[in-house]
Parts: sequence; structure tokens; C-alpha cells
Amino acid sequence: MILSIMEYNDYHKAKKLGLTSKDRWGEGIDHHPMSVRLMEFLEKHDLKDYNDYFGWQCGGDGDNGETLMYQMDAFFELMEKTEKESKTNKKLREALKTTLEILEDVNEINPSNYDHDEVCAMNASTVEAVLFLRKTLEGIE
Repeated sequence: MILSIMEYNDYHKAKKLGLTSKDRWGEGIDHHPMSVRLMEFLEKHDLKDYNDYFGWQCGGDGDNGETLMYQMDAFFELMEKTEKESKTNKKLREALKTTLEILEDVNEINPSNYDHDEVCAMNASTVEAVLFLRKTLEGIE
């Protein structure tokens, strides 16, 4: 079986994050809600439309359905982490872009080159950039 690059990367990323080696049963970790939802669908679909081909069993450690849900848990947790990272990266890019736009209006601050009002305006722009970055980073961390 040939794995696509995405499948290979998903598994290895989940493994690196420790999502595939969690002792979910032993630690009493609840299944991810999407795992439960998908398993309920697969059980009914298999039973009603495929003559119970897989014979999914859920409810105890070692049941084939429980094992599948543990695997799905790792996948759905990875998807959530990936989505969160993506949103964080987008926020950071937007923050940097906005900061750059603000700071692009500020030239070299040399008191001999500017009058008092110009220096105050440049200082205000710098303060605005710093405050914006702080607010953005607080929402990300």
C-alpha cells in the first residue's frame, strides 16, 4: 500500500506529538466527540447496509470499535492542533503585516532632522505598533 505524503505526514506528526501512544483507556481519557459520532455512524451503516461485515463492537478495551475510536481520537486531535496552529500563524502574519504598515510611516528618528511635532507623531506610531503587537500576542499565547 502506497501512502500519500499527507497521510505519511499526518501519522508521523501525530506520533511526534505523542497522540498515537496515549494510554487512553488506562488514563480514562474520553473519546473525541467526532470519533464517537463517526463510530456510531459506521456501526449502523455496517450493520444495516453491509450485513455487519466488520462486526463493530464498542464498550470495552480491546473491542475492534474501541480500538478504531482510539485511532480516530489521535487523528481528530491532530486535526484540531493543526487547525489551531494554522489560525495562530494567520494571526501572527496579520499582526506582522499591520505592524510593518504602521512602522513604514516612521523614518529615522533624529531630533536634528525633525521638529517637536514630527518626533511626537513618530513616537505615537511606534507606541501604536507595540500596543497592537502586545494585544495580538496575548490572544495567541
